[in-house]
Amino acid sequence: MARPGIRYAQVAEIADRLAAEGKPVAPQVIRAELGEGSFSTITKHVRAWQESRRPQSPAQVCEMPEGVRRALDQLWMALQAEAGQIIEAVRADLMQRVQEAQARENEMTAELERVAAMEQR
Repeated sequence: MARPGIRYAQVAEIADRLAAEGKPVAPQVIRAELGEGSFSTITKHVRAWQESRRPQSPAQVCEMPEGVRRALDQLWMALQAEAGQIIEAVRADLMQRVQEAQARENEMTAELERVAAMEQR
């Protein structure tokens, strides 16, 4: 008998909770919570969950002429792309700052160990 596998509902429930807690919704995190499941299946469900949460463009919300709808869709896609670039730039900057802080922490730890060793002499 085949295993039932990880269902979308399981992944969505964990993803909703993680998002509400401000934690990253990543396949690795969800896999750790589930304790089982293939990354490909979990990734597929995470993408579906993300797609379900993606805001609709204004053109999808109401009736309008086709030309206006296309223009709004293009504008919406451009705004989302720009927002994504800004988010990635901020994320990269924050990751750099974290790495710098970790390096400073390592330096300070080494200095503390050096001072402690000198005091024991």
